[in-house]
Amino acid sequence: MIMSLQMEQRDWNELPVHCLVEVFGRVGIESLVETCPLVCKSWYEATFYPQCWEQLVFTKSPSLRSSKHPIPRLILDKDSWSDCCLVVPLDQTKYADESFEKFVKFAIGRSHGLVTAIVFHPKSLLKEGQIAWIAQRCPSLKLLVLPSYLSYVINFEVSNSICNWKDLEALQIASLIGLKKTIANIGCQELEQLDVSKFKGVAGDHEIQELASRICVFKHEGS
Repeated sequence: MIMSLQMEQRDWNELPVHCLVEVFGRVGIESLVETCPLVCKSWYEATFYPQCWEQLVFTKSPSLRSSKHPIPRLILDKDSWSDCCLVVPLDQTKYADESFEKFVKFAIGRSHGLVTAIVFHPKSLLKEGQIAWIAQRCPSLKLLVLPSYLSYVINFEVSNSICNWKDLEALQIASLIGLKKTIANIGCQELEQLDVSKFKGVAGDHEIQELASRICVFKHEGS
């Protein structure tokens, strides 16, 4: 009874900032934007700490546990898209496209370069220059899950930007022109998982197989 009363009388403002930051770094960006800042002043102020914005997951999906961190398993089949709930609504309207771009910039800006994971929804529409912009501002990226569709220009942005992420541990791409160049450009020695299982013809391409031979987990069609 006494403990119950103590819990009811707890002042949420009294929670240490380092505890709030530790928790907020795990709640997801939806809660960081819509819920946590509204509880009290100390919670609002804690959401400005860059450590809260290291994991930027713009979708909700089951997780596939790797040896070092959880890697969201995105099912890219059309029938499963309805199971993935977007943090911000994305349709084909110009407003929604611009709104998502602003949201990505906002979240990355809050991180002050500390982002370690970015996971896009399979149906996210990226704009030209967006990947290059992310590469410049997220040098410590360890996990990158890209949308299922990338325009011709963005394909080459990915290939050219991949060498900037020296600490990259996991990469998932569903469609990419210049896959060989991308694998060759991967300058990180930490990469332990590359998922290109949606590509066709990778299993029979010996050059790609050789380029990816140093990667611990190389997922491709037929593997």
